Amino acid sequence: MVNEFISYELTWFLTTVMPILSSGVLVVMWIFLEIMNFQDMKADNETEACHNGFLPPPTGYEYPVGGNIMVWVEQAGKNCFRVYPITGQAPSFKLHRNKYGTYFNIRAQDSGAAEKIIDQTYTGVTNIGRNKPNETESI
Repeated sequence: MVNEFISYELTWFLTTVMPILSSGVLVVMWIFLEIMNFQDMKADNETEACHNGFLPPPTGYEYPVGGNIMVWVEQAGKNCFRVYPITGQAPSFKLHRNKYGTYFNIRAQDSGAAEKIIDQTYTGVTNIGRNKPNETESI
């Protein structure tokens, strides 16, 4: 009689109480993991200011031009790059403005060509797009 009672109680516990307890534990774990994931996502979305309060766009990279000049290069289209001057003197042509700061556009085939144009823009080389060497350079 005692064995039947224990067997009945154990069966009742395993079939009735255990699914509810395990479901509750799974729900609590799921909520805890979602809260942790939300905190990580929130921390990832907060961009930190770099170089005198400049908030960089979500895409792109920092490119040192020379000396104390630093720019942020972002590919805005297939052949269009936005260049945000971070430190140093900005070039003397029309600058645009958006929520990330002032920028100028460069049309280039890829990021390597865009970097060459940026270097030429900031160093004052005038033969952009030409294959001729400078007159001061020796061949």
